[in-house]
Amino acid sequence: MKRGYKSRVRGAVCLMATGLCVSSHADPGSPFESELARLAGRGARQCGLVGLRGDPGPGWQCALQADRDAVPFWYALQQRGVDSEVWVAAIRTPSGAHIVLSYDSNVFGGRGLHPRFDRLSCAGRIDYRPAGGSPFNCATSQPSAGK
Repeated sequence: MKRGYKSRVRGAVCLMATGLCVSSHADPGSPFESELARLAGRGARQCGLVGLRGDPGPGWQCALQADRDAVPFWYALQQRGVDSEVWVAAIRTPSGAHIVLSYDSNVFGGRGLHPRFDRLSCAGRIDYRPAGGSPFNCATSQPSAGK
């Protein structure tokens, strides 16, 4: 496969029965992928690393199903960075905790690896909202309708 700017396509997995197709776009052994595996566990469902031009829908459906099945998972979207690689991920840990993880490969800009991880622990599930700032946010509880 052809190499792309700042990310490399490692492959795609398609499950014909479900129509799910997930591509990987980060470097194998990257600090980001290592942190995903550390937080979600090595046996977690890998719902995909979606590059800037990728379709986020199938991977998000994978993450939702994993959450319904109470299975640890991770799912990440690349974000537009000025001069570094930037990702944001939704994670369910083996204990059932939900985390939104943000990653910047070089917080100082320029070449070299000076990674920064920011973790947001959620009290409940994670919502996906593609418009606006971060696509992943901790779900807010809705007040229940009248009694």
